[in-house]
Amino acid sequence: MKRGQSNQTIVAVTVSGRLFKAQVLARSLSISSKNLSAVAIRIGQQAAGLAVLASFYDELANSTIQLANKIGELTGSIADLAVEEWKLALLHQHLEKVLALEHNENTAYIQEKHEYYEAERNSKLSIFNRLMSQLELMLSDMRRQMQSISVIAVNSKIEATQAADKKELLFNMAEDIEKTTDSIITHIKASQNCLETYYSEARI
Repeated sequence: MKRGQSNQTIVAVTVSGRLFKAQVLARSLSISSKNLSAVAIRIGQQAAGLAVLASFYDELANSTIQLANKIGELTGSIADLAVEEWKLALLHQHLEKVLALEHNENTAYIQEKHEYYEAERNSKLSIFNRLMSQLELMLSDMRRQMQSISVIAVNSKIEATQAADKKELLFNMAEDIEKTTDSIITHIKASQNCLETYYSEARI
């Protein structure tokens, strides 16, 4: 497999692996949000603000899970496309060698096939670039969602310190949510860095 197709596959596999871990953490985040909400509701008016914030956590966490699913499907398509493009590149390369060596009654047919596979390969590359752009946008959306949760987590810790009952428990729960969110952001950043590396190498 040529360097270009190999890099495409590496991007797809790396992002897919990172986003799977992020998805597992997002599910954990959703459960933590529900737990925080349940505790806040039991405490009552003192933790009413936390209950509201916890509902935002849960909503954003579930949205992140859905987005991670879509990205998983997208990276699968990117990996499949990279393999298809690699096969077409091999066929194209082989026909170029044949055309360079032979000129007979089959030349016109071989030239036709050569042009066909070149057009197919260009089409696959165009689709690949479009999918990569979609991936970039989805990762940006996911990162924004998690950064929103991170901001809410800071507010939750402040709210927790103002509760008279179970202050330490609420604070620890909010802090766990913040740590989980930071871990998810780390995986998203790593995925974005992988994309940036791919684009940098593609320009060389």
